[in-house]
Amino acid sequence: MGPASFGIFQQVLFDFQNATHQWLGELYTVGIRLFWMVAAIEMVLLGITNALRREWEYLLIDLARAIGGIGAMYLLLQNGPDWLQHGLIASFALWGGMTGGVPTAAMDPGSVMQQGFALAEVLLRAVANGSWLHMAANMTVTILCGIAIIVCFALVGIILLETLIEGYVACTAGAVLVATSGSRFTHRFAERYFGWAFGIAVRLFFLYLILGLGYSLVRDWQTTASAHSTEILSNIYYPVEAVIEALILLILAGKIPNHAAQLVESTVSLTLGDIVLGNLISSSVRNGISAAASAGAALLTGAQSLGATVGGSAQDRFQQLRQLLMNTVPNGHDGDHGARRTQPLEPGDFGQRTQPLNGKAPGGRP
Repeated sequence: MGPASFGIFQQVLFDFQNATHQWLGELYTVGIRLFWMVAAIEMVLLGITNALRREWEYLLIDLARAIGGIGAMYLLLQNGPDWLQHGLIASFALWGGMTGGVPTAAMDPGSVMQQGFALAEVLLRAVANGSWLHMAANMTVTILCGIAIIVCFALVGIILLETLIEGYVACTAGAVLVATSGSRFTHRFAERYFGWAFGIAVRLFFLYLILGLGYSLVRDWQTTASAHSTEILSNIYYPVEAVIEALILLILAGKIPNHAAQLVESTVSLTLGDIVLGNLISSSVRNGISAAASAGAALLTGAQSLGATVGGSAQDRFQQLRQLLMNTVPNGHDGDHGARRTQPLEPGDFGQRTQPLNGKAPGGRP
């Protein structure tokens, strides 16, 4: 029977976990000082750049970018190892195990080896019940198939072990990249650090999905082989089938998770860099200033246009009224009670058109 537990993988995993946890003390001792030194250099360069350009209207934007970036990087430096290891990677691993149907107790590399031993045990039991005198060739093939199955599952367990150890090392030791990323010249280090951890999380997710499929195949094959245990030595189809399934599981576990991790690591690029550098903050400030300036200009233009329109209308009305008053003199009322327009006066009109009050001409003549 296979071992109840395969402790060598678990022991190696625990050793690396404890060792990486002890790295944090010295890492923060030097990393915090290095971080603030790089941040101070960035602020000095910011002041020099704005002084040389003499574009003081962009000083607020650059300050927002620098302060936002430094604050985000310091937060990532202080809490990155814990957030990424126990939050991001652990969540994706548990998610993959639940989706693939892997029991919580079987998510370690030792459990993978137990599945390999359980599958090879069926073949080796058949060999133990056989006779070397009658079926030496078939028994040899069956033994080799059992060894190949154990090797395939051992390699799958090593892949899982390497991924888990890489997660510990990346989240803890990778924080040194964040300590040196407080400048505009080194901000991509923090981006690669997060992308590295996120790639490991995605790799574990797909790896546990494949392991869940492998565990299901092992159970089905064990059931089938137990029902045909007397035919294993006489028909080498069953041993060869088991080896092929184990080999397929090894290929899938070695290729699919790595491909998915590469896609994720290459995708996490400019967006995270903008967030860490505070470019989103500076863009918001810049857009706000531009919007305010545009709104002010539009309001001023509208006020000028309205003033011109109102002024022009009032002037036109005044000119029309003035012209009407000059051309119209009240001279009685007609039947329609309206003012009648008078004829322009000619020189001498008063001497020719006026009549004496008594009906006589000047000089007493009638």
